[in-house]
Amino acid sequence: MIDSLNNNNGHEFKAAPTFGAPIIANQLADLIVDESFFEDDIFSHRQYRVLKQRFSPGMATRMLDSLSGHPNITGVQSTIKKQKRGEVKGYMLDQNTRERMGRLGNFLADVTKISDQVILPQTDEELACLGLHTIEAMASNRPLTISTPVCPDWSRDFEGRYDFKSLGDGESFIAKKLFAGIPELLNIFNKHGIPYKGFVIFADWGLETEIDAKGTFGEKLSADEIRKRFQQSFDATKAHLEALKQAPLTAAVFGPYEIVSMTEYFAASGRDIPEIEGSLRGFFQQDSQGKRLADQLNSASLSLNQERLGVNEVENKAMILQTLVEYGTLGQVVDNHGIIAACESTTSSRAYNLPRGKYDKVPLFYIKGKDPVDRGVNIL
Repeated sequence: MIDSLNNNNGHEFKAAPTFGAPIIANQLADLIVDESFFEDDIFSHRQYRVLKQRFSPGMATRMLDSLSGHPNITGVQSTIKKQKRGEVKGYMLDQNTRERMGRLGNFLADVTKISDQVILPQTDEELACLGLHTIEAMASNRPLTISTPVCPDWSRDFEGRYDFKSLGDGESFIAKKLFAGIPELLNIFNKHGIPYKGFVIFADWGLETEIDAKGTFGEKLSADEIRKRFQQSFDATKAHLEALKQAPLTAAVFGPYEIVSMTEYFAASGRDIPEIEGSLRGFFQQDSQGKRLADQLNSASLSLNQERLGVNEVENKAMILQTLVEYGTLGQVVDNHGIIAACESTTSSRAYNLPRGKYDKVPLFYIKGKDPVDRGVNIL
Protein backbone atom coordinates (compact mmCIF):
# COMPACT_ATOMS: atom_id res chain seq x y z
CA MET A 1 0.00 0.00 0.00
CA ILE A 2 1.25 3.49 -0.86
CA ASP A 3 1.08 5.63 2.27
CA SER A 4 2.00 8.98 0.70
CA LEU A 5 2.64 10.70 -2.64
CA ASN A 6 4.59 13.81 -3.65
CA ASN A 7 3.19 16.46 -6.01
CA ASN A 8 5.30 18.59 -8.36
CA ASN A 9 5.91 21.17 -5.64
CA GLY A 10 7.46 18.58 -3.36
CA HIS A 11 4.58 18.65 -0.88
CA GLU A 12 3.62 15.33 0.66
CA PHE A 13 0.02 14.12 0.54
CA LYS A 14 -1.17 11.32 2.78
CA ALA A 15 -3.16 8.75 0.84
CA ALA A 16 -6.60 8.06 2.24
CA PRO A 17 -6.60 4.82 4.24
CA THR A 18 -8.32 1.84 2.65
CA PHE A 19 -10.84 0.33 5.04
CA GLY A 20 -12.06 -3.24 4.99
CA ALA A 21 -15.50 -4.54 5.91
CA PRO A 22 -16.62 -3.33 9.34
CA ILE A 23 -16.29 -5.59 12.36
CA ILE A 24 -18.24 -5.60 15.62
CA ALA A 25 -16.72 -5.73 19.08
CA ASN A 26 -17.07 -9.48 19.59
CA GLN A 27 -14.97 -10.07 16.44
CA LEU A 28 -11.93 -8.25 17.80
CA ALA A 29 -10.64 -11.32 19.65
CA ASP A 30 -10.49 -13.25 16.35
CA LEU A 31 -8.54 -10.40 14.77
CA ILE A 32 -5.99 -10.11 17.58
CA VAL A 33 -5.58 -13.59 19.07
CA ASP A 34 -4.69 -16.05 16.31
CA GLU A 35 -4.18 -19.69 17.22
CA SER A 36 -1.22 -19.87 14.82
CA PHE A 37 0.75 -17.68 17.26
CA PHE A 38 0.81 -20.57 19.76
CA GLU A 39 2.63 -23.90 19.86
CA ASP A 40 0.72 -27.14 19.24
CA ASP A 41 0.57 -28.50 22.78
CA ILE A 42 -1.96 -28.66 25.61
CA PHE A 43 -0.41 -25.82 27.64
CA SER A 44 -0.26 -23.49 24.63
CA HIS A 45 -3.85 -24.27 23.63
CA ARG A 46 -4.94 -23.36 27.15
CA GLN A 47 -3.00 -20.08 27.00
CA TYR A 48 -4.64 -19.32 23.65
CA ARG A 49 -8.16 -19.89 24.99
CA VAL A 50 -7.53 -17.84 28.15
CA LEU A 51 -6.08 -14.90 26.23
CA LYS A 52 -8.86 -14.92 23.64
CA GLN A 53 -11.55 -14.98 26.35
CA ARG A 54 -10.04 -11.87 27.93
CA PHE A 55 -11.02 -9.82 24.85
CA SER A 56 -14.65 -9.67 25.93
CA PRO A 57 -17.15 -7.58 23.89
CA GLY A 58 -17.20 -4.90 26.60
CA MET A 59 -13.42 -4.64 26.75
CA ALA A 60 -13.18 -4.71 22.95
CA THR A 61 -15.78 -1.94 22.63
CA ARG A 62 -13.81 0.29 25.00
CA MET A 63 -10.56 -0.38 23.15
CA LEU A 64 -12.08 0.24 19.69
CA ASP A 65 -13.89 3.39 20.85
CA SER A 66 -10.60 4.73 22.22
CA LEU A 67 -8.80 3.95 18.97
CA SER A 68 -11.50 5.51 16.79
CA GLY A 69 -11.31 8.77 18.75
CA HIS A 70 -7.53 8.81 19.15
CA PRO A 71 -5.76 11.91 17.76
CA ASN A 72 -2.70 9.93 16.65
CA ILE A 73 -4.53 7.03 14.96
CA THR A 74 -6.45 7.46 11.70
CA GLY A 75 -7.05 3.84 10.78
CA VAL A 76 -10.17 3.19 12.90
CA GLN A 77 -13.63 4.61 12.20
CA SER A 78 -16.88 3.78 13.95
CA THR A 79 -19.97 3.09 11.86
CA ILE A 80 -23.34 1.34 12.01
CA LYS A 81 -23.48 -2.26 10.84
CA LYS A 82 -26.76 -3.87 9.85
CA GLN A 83 -27.47 -7.37 11.10
CA LYS A 84 -30.54 -9.62 11.08
CA ARG A 85 -31.47 -8.48 14.58
CA GLY A 86 -31.05 -4.81 13.76
CA GLU A 87 -28.30 -2.23 13.70
CA VAL A 88 -25.18 -2.50 15.86
CA LYS A 89 -22.12 -0.36 16.24
CA GLY A 90 -19.31 -1.43 13.94
CA TYR A 91 -15.72 -0.41 13.33
CA MET A 92 -13.87 -0.08 10.05
CA LEU A 93 -10.13 -0.78 10.25
CA ASP A 94 -7.58 0.06 7.58
CA GLN A 95 -4.94 -2.45 6.56
CA ASN A 96 -2.23 -0.88 8.74
CA THR A 97 -4.41 -1.11 11.83
CA ARG A 98 -5.31 -4.73 11.10
CA GLU A 99 -1.61 -5.50 10.77
CA ARG A 100 -0.92 -3.77 14.10
CA MET A 101 -3.73 -5.74 15.74
CA GLY A 102 -2.04 -8.93 14.58
CA ARG A 103 1.32 -7.74 15.92
CA LEU A 104 -0.34 -6.95 19.26
CA GLY A 105 -1.76 -10.47 19.43
CA ASN A 106 1.58 -12.01 18.50
CA PHE A 107 3.27 -9.88 21.19
CA LEU A 108 0.77 -11.01 23.84
CA ALA A 109 1.13 -14.63 22.75
CA ASP A 110 4.91 -14.41 23.14
CA VAL A 111 4.55 -12.96 26.65
CA THR A 112 2.34 -15.91 27.65
CA LYS A 113 5.21 -18.20 26.62
CA ILE A 114 7.36 -16.75 29.43
CA SER A 115 4.54 -16.87 32.01
CA ASP A 116 6.85 -18.72 34.39
CA GLN A 117 8.85 -15.48 34.64
CA VAL A 118 6.47 -12.63 33.73
CA ILE A 119 2.77 -12.11 34.46
CA LEU A 120 0.65 -10.18 31.97
CA PRO A 121 -1.60 -7.38 33.28
CA GLN A 122 -4.29 -9.22 35.23
CA THR A 123 -7.40 -7.08 34.79
CA ASP A 124 -9.33 -6.61 31.56
CA GLU A 125 -9.17 -2.84 32.05
CA GLU A 126 -5.36 -2.97 32.18
CA LEU A 127 -5.25 -5.26 29.14
CA ALA A 128 -7.45 -2.86 27.17
CA CYS A 129 -5.14 0.03 28.08
CA LEU A 130 -2.10 -2.07 27.12
CA GLY A 131 -3.65 -2.79 23.73
CA LEU A 132 -4.40 0.88 23.16
CA HIS A 133 -0.92 2.04 24.24
CA THR A 134 0.81 -0.64 22.16
CA ILE A 135 -1.07 0.14 18.96
CA GLU A 136 -0.47 3.87 19.46
CA ALA A 137 3.27 3.21 19.96
CA MET A 138 3.35 1.18 16.73
CA ALA A 139 1.43 3.83 14.79
CA SER A 140 3.24 6.93 16.07
CA ASN A 141 6.63 5.44 17.06
CA ARG A 142 6.13 7.21 20.38
CA PRO A 143 7.89 5.01 22.98
CA LEU A 144 5.94 3.43 25.79
CA THR A 145 7.43 4.30 29.17
CA ILE A 146 8.30 1.28 31.32
CA SER A 147 8.76 2.27 34.96
CA THR A 148 10.09 0.10 37.79
CA PRO A 149 10.60 1.33 41.36
CA VAL A 150 13.55 -0.19 43.21
CA CYS A 151 14.50 0.23 46.85
CA PRO A 152 17.83 0.88 48.60
CA ASP A 153 19.99 -1.99 49.83
CA TRP A 154 17.85 -3.23 52.72
CA SER A 155 18.61 -6.62 54.29
CA ARG A 156 16.42 -9.72 53.84
CA ASP A 157 15.60 -12.70 56.04
CA PHE A 158 16.37 -16.34 55.26
CA GLU A 159 13.10 -16.64 53.29
CA GLY A 160 14.09 -13.79 51.00
CA ARG A 161 11.71 -11.23 52.53
CA TYR A 162 12.94 -7.76 53.43
CA ASP A 163 13.45 -7.49 57.16
CA PHE A 164 14.93 -3.94 57.19
CA LYS A 165 17.33 -4.90 59.96
CA SER A 166 20.24 -3.23 58.21
CA LEU A 167 20.95 -0.85 55.33
CA GLY A 168 23.84 -1.67 53.02
CA ASP A 169 25.67 0.43 50.46
CA GLY A 170 25.26 -1.77 47.39
CA GLU A 171 22.65 -2.61 44.81
CA SER A 172 19.31 -3.80 46.19
CA PHE A 173 17.92 -7.26 45.63
CA ILE A 174 14.93 -5.80 43.75
CA ALA A 175 17.23 -3.99 41.31
CA LYS A 176 19.18 -7.19 40.69
CA LYS A 177 15.91 -9.07 40.17
CA LEU A 178 14.78 -6.47 37.63
CA PHE A 179 17.99 -6.58 35.62
CA ALA A 180 17.99 -10.39 35.58
CA GLY A 181 14.28 -10.88 34.97
CA ILE A 182 13.14 -8.26 32.49
CA PRO A 183 15.39 -8.83 29.41
CA GLU A 184 13.17 -11.57 27.96
CA LEU A 185 10.14 -9.29 28.15
CA LEU A 186 12.07 -6.42 26.56
CA ASN A 187 13.27 -8.76 23.81
CA ILE A 188 9.61 -9.41 22.96
CA PHE A 189 8.95 -5.65 22.75
CA ASN A 190 11.86 -5.34 20.32
CA LYS A 191 10.85 -8.40 18.32
CA HIS A 192 7.47 -6.87 17.54
CA GLY A 193 8.71 -3.33 16.91
CA ILE A 194 7.15 -1.75 20.01
CA PRO A 195 9.34 1.22 21.03
CA TYR A 196 9.88 1.87 24.73
CA LYS A 197 11.77 4.09 27.17
CA GLY A 198 12.69 2.50 30.50
CA PHE A 199 13.01 4.14 33.91
CA VAL A 200 14.55 2.55 36.99
CA ILE A 201 13.11 4.69 39.79
CA PHE A 202 15.22 4.64 42.95
CA ALA A 203 13.09 5.07 46.08
CA ASP A 204 14.69 7.87 48.10
CA TRP A 205 11.34 9.16 49.33
CA GLY A 206 8.63 8.38 51.86
CA LEU A 207 8.86 5.39 54.21
CA GLU A 208 12.25 4.41 52.80
CA THR A 209 13.69 7.48 54.56
CA GLU A 210 11.80 6.96 57.82
CA ILE A 211 12.89 3.44 58.80
CA ASP A 212 15.14 3.38 61.85
CA ALA A 213 18.15 2.24 59.83
CA LYS A 214 21.08 0.28 61.24
CA GLY A 215 24.37 -0.80 59.75
CA THR A 216 25.38 -4.37 59.02
CA PHE A 217 26.75 -4.72 62.55
CA GLY A 218 23.59 -3.40 64.21
CA GLU A 219 24.87 0.11 64.86
CA LYS A 220 22.33 2.93 64.51
CA LEU A 221 23.01 5.06 61.43
CA SER A 222 22.93 8.83 61.49
CA ALA A 223 20.85 10.80 58.98
CA ASP A 224 24.03 11.70 57.10
CA GLU A 225 25.12 8.05 56.98
CA ILE A 226 21.70 6.98 55.69
CA ARG A 227 21.87 9.58 52.90
CA LYS A 228 25.39 8.43 52.09
CA ARG A 229 24.30 4.79 51.82
CA PHE A 230 21.30 5.71 49.71
CA GLN A 231 23.64 7.51 47.30
CA GLN A 232 26.05 4.56 47.27
CA SER A 233 23.16 2.20 46.55
CA PHE A 234 21.95 4.50 43.75
CA ASP A 235 25.47 4.65 42.28
CA ALA A 236 25.85 0.85 42.42
CA THR A 237 22.52 0.40 40.63
CA LYS A 238 23.47 2.97 38.01
CA ALA A 239 26.83 1.29 37.43
CA HIS A 240 25.11 -2.06 36.85
CA LEU A 241 22.67 -0.46 34.41
CA GLU A 242 25.49 1.26 32.52
CA ALA A 243 27.35 -2.05 32.25
CA LEU A 244 24.21 -3.71 30.84
CA LYS A 245 23.82 -0.90 28.31
CA GLN A 246 27.35 -1.59 27.06
CA ALA A 247 27.35 -5.40 27.13
CA PRO A 248 26.77 -7.01 23.70
CA LEU A 249 24.05 -9.38 24.94
CA THR A 250 21.98 -6.74 26.75
CA ALA A 251 22.74 -3.43 25.01
CA ALA A 252 19.72 -3.70 22.71
CA VAL A 253 17.21 -4.10 25.56
CA PHE A 254 18.74 -1.74 28.15
CA GLY A 255 19.89 0.94 25.70
CA PRO A 256 16.68 3.00 26.15
CA TYR A 257 16.92 2.81 29.97
CA GLU A 258 17.97 5.35 32.58
CA ILE A 259 17.92 5.52 36.36
CA VAL A 260 16.38 8.41 38.25
CA SER A 261 15.63 9.09 41.90
CA MET A 262 11.97 9.02 42.88
CA THR A 263 12.30 12.58 44.18
CA GLU A 264 13.48 13.73 40.74
CA TYR A 265 10.87 11.63 38.96
CA PHE A 266 8.04 13.22 40.93
CA ALA A 267 9.45 16.73 40.47
CA ALA A 268 9.73 16.24 36.71
CA SER A 269 6.06 15.19 36.51
CA GLY A 270 4.91 18.65 37.55
CA ARG A 271 2.19 17.06 39.69
CA ASP A 272 1.18 18.30 43.15
CA ILE A 273 2.47 15.34 45.18
CA PRO A 274 1.08 16.44 48.60
CA GLU A 275 -2.35 16.88 47.03
CA ILE A 276 -2.17 13.40 45.45
CA GLU A 277 -1.10 11.90 48.77
CA GLY A 278 -3.98 13.54 50.60
CA SER A 279 -6.50 12.27 48.09
CA LEU A 280 -5.09 8.76 48.22
CA ARG A 281 -5.06 8.73 52.03
CA GLY A 282 -8.80 9.36 51.94
CA PHE A 283 -9.27 6.68 49.27
CA PHE A 284 -7.57 3.93 51.27
CA GLN A 285 -9.38 4.92 54.47
CA GLN A 286 -12.89 5.51 53.10
CA ASP A 287 -13.41 3.88 49.70
CA SER A 288 -14.69 0.31 50.07
CA GLN A 289 -12.12 -1.18 47.67
CA GLY A 290 -9.27 0.89 49.07
CA LYS A 291 -10.14 0.07 52.65
CA ARG A 292 -10.49 -3.63 51.81
CA LEU A 293 -6.95 -3.71 50.40
CA ALA A 294 -5.59 -1.86 53.45
CA ASP A 295 -7.31 -4.31 55.83
CA GLN A 296 -6.04 -7.29 53.82
CA LEU A 297 -2.45 -6.06 53.96
CA ASN A 298 -2.68 -5.21 57.65
CA SER A 299 -3.89 -8.74 58.49
CA ALA A 300 -1.25 -10.36 56.29
CA SER A 301 1.66 -8.27 57.57
CA LEU A 302 0.98 -7.71 61.28
CA SER A 303 2.81 -10.73 62.71
CA LEU A 304 5.71 -10.30 60.27
CA ASN A 305 6.11 -6.60 61.03
CA GLN A 306 5.82 -7.19 64.76
CA GLU A 307 8.77 -9.55 64.44
CA ARG A 308 10.96 -7.56 62.06
CA LEU A 309 10.07 -3.98 63.04
CA GLY A 310 8.63 -4.28 66.55
CA VAL A 311 5.41 -2.42 65.71
CA ASN A 312 1.98 -2.82 67.33
CA GLU A 313 -1.27 -3.09 65.38
CA VAL A 314 -1.99 0.65 65.38
CA GLU A 315 1.52 1.40 64.13
CA ASN A 316 1.24 -1.35 61.53
CA LYS A 317 -2.04 0.05 60.17
CA ALA A 318 -0.45 3.48 59.86
CA MET A 319 2.56 2.00 58.05
CA ILE A 320 0.37 -0.02 55.68
CA LEU A 321 -1.68 3.08 54.88
CA GLN A 322 1.48 5.04 54.10
CA THR A 323 2.81 2.19 51.94
CA LEU A 324 -0.39 2.12 49.87
CA VAL A 325 -0.38 5.91 49.52
CA GLU A 326 3.19 5.77 48.19
CA TYR A 327 2.40 2.98 45.71
CA GLY A 328 -0.71 4.86 44.64
CA THR A 329 1.25 8.10 44.20
CA LEU A 330 3.62 6.47 41.73
CA GLY A 331 0.61 4.96 39.94
CA GLN A 332 -0.90 8.44 39.58
CA VAL A 333 2.32 10.03 38.33
CA VAL A 334 3.16 7.47 35.61
CA ASP A 335 2.03 9.00 32.33
CA ASN A 336 -0.95 7.78 30.33
CA HIS A 337 1.29 6.15 27.74
CA GLY A 338 3.21 4.09 30.27
CA ILE A 339 3.33 0.71 31.96
CA ILE A 340 4.81 -0.53 35.23
CA ALA A 341 7.05 -3.58 35.48
CA ALA A 342 6.89 -4.46 39.18
CA CYS A 343 9.26 -6.77 41.01
CA GLU A 344 7.98 -6.83 44.58
CA SER A 345 4.61 -7.44 46.24
CA THR A 346 1.77 -8.57 43.97
CA THR A 347 -0.65 -7.47 46.70
CA SER A 348 0.72 -3.98 47.40
CA SER A 349 1.15 -3.46 43.64
CA ARG A 350 -2.63 -3.37 43.30
CA ALA A 351 -2.42 0.13 44.81
CA TYR A 352 -0.83 1.44 41.61
CA ASN A 353 -4.14 1.13 39.78
CA LEU A 354 -6.94 0.77 42.31
CA PRO A 355 -7.52 4.55 42.69
CA ARG A 356 -7.44 5.19 38.92
CA GLY A 357 -10.52 5.27 36.65
CA LYS A 358 -11.86 2.01 35.21
CA TYR A 359 -10.32 2.51 31.77
CA ASP A 360 -7.48 4.76 32.85
CA LYS A 361 -5.21 2.05 34.20
CA VAL A 362 -1.44 1.71 34.03
CA PRO A 363 -0.83 -1.82 32.64
CA LEU A 364 1.13 -3.75 35.24
CA PHE A 365 3.56 -6.53 34.30
CA TYR A 366 4.89 -8.51 37.24
CA ILE A 367 8.45 -9.84 37.05
CA LYS A 368 8.45 -13.09 39.04
CA GLY A 369 12.14 -13.87 38.65
CA LYS A 370 13.88 -17.09 37.75
CA ASP A 371 14.73 -18.40 41.21
CA PRO A 372 12.27 -19.57 43.92
CA VAL A 373 13.81 -17.09 46.37
CA ASP A 374 13.19 -14.28 43.85
CA ARG A 375 9.50 -15.12 43.86
CA GLY A 376 9.32 -15.04 47.65
CA VAL A 377 10.03 -11.32 47.85
CA ASN A 378 6.95 -9.62 49.19
CA ILE A 379 7.45 -6.45 51.18
CA LEU A 380 3.73 -6.37 52.07
